[in-house]
Amino acid sequence: MPEYLAPAVYVEEVDTGSKPIEGVSTSTAGVVGMTERGPVNVPILVTSAGEFQRWFGQYLDSDVFDAGRCYLPHAIDGFFTNGGKRVYVTRVLDPTAAAPANRQLVAPDTAATVNAQLVLPAPAAATNVVVADAGGLVANATVEIGSGTGAEFRTITAAPANANVLAIGLPLAFGHQAGQSIELRTVTDNNTVGETHASNLPAASGVAAGSPSVALQNAVFNPVLAGGDLLRVGAAGADAEYVVVAGPPVGSVVPLRTPLALPHAAGAQVHRQTVVVPLGPVINHVGPDGTSAGDSVVAAGLEPGRQGS
Repeated sequence: MPEYLAPAVYVEEVDTGSKPIEGVSTSTAGVVGMTERGPVNVPILVTSAGEFQRWFGQYLDSDVFDAGRCYLPHAIDGFFTNGGKRVYVTRVLDPTAAAPANRQLVAPDTAATVNAQLVLPAPAAATNVVVADAGGLVANATVEIGSGTGAEFRTITAAPANANVLAIGLPLAFGHQAGQSIELRTVTDNNTVGETHASNLPAASGVAAGSPSVALQNAVFNPVLAGGDLLRVGAAGADAEYVVVAGPPVGSVVPLRTPLALPHAAGAQVHRQTVVVPLGPVINHVGPDGTSAGDSVVAAGLEPGRQGS
């Protein structure tokens, strides 16, 4: 007699003569119900109890699952124990009826949450961190550093000390050793009457980030551009970038001491700057960890022996 490998309706032609009733193969079956895990609404061919457990898990706890709906694993076990060979298992469930598992890791906040951001990298084994705003952080408070699987909890052992942290608009181009001076400067467009201090990028093309030079529509500056001059590239404000000229222009191309950090559109303004040293500046120095090229924050401390006027 034919052997059927999947549940379905089959047409079989037989002789009309009288024949004894023959047994029908039950080696292939199909079941639908709840399981511990596995793909949903997908028939999976299973050929042993061990394979079922690898796909769908173990017996279900009747105290957790609805009574009468948790016995599909028992049926599979009985099927193979009684000589079954193949069974198609389809797991079904209602995802909206499941309650998400949750566990409280720390006590809930009793006061308003305090947030602060790290401004310097904190390597493993570090015993202190530098934050942009330590307001609200007090001794014996518990803080969560990071988020998700990378979060860790620590207790503050002493009241945070005030840190002078300078957040800068663009990353540093050079590294700086601890103790180097940080001095205040006033920078404005040079608009001296009778002189030429402004130009533009070519109208047909801008300049890309990383460019070591800028090409100008008109490089005729009066006085002539020289190494050490400070240029503003881009409109004054958030789009402006200040770069130092490396040397005299070659034709209309001005070499720069450091590559541009931002792209600038065609026709963007280029303007020479006037740099003024304020009277009696407070001079700071780079913090003990120094800085690296690419840093966007600088920890600074008041230089010993220097005070502002």
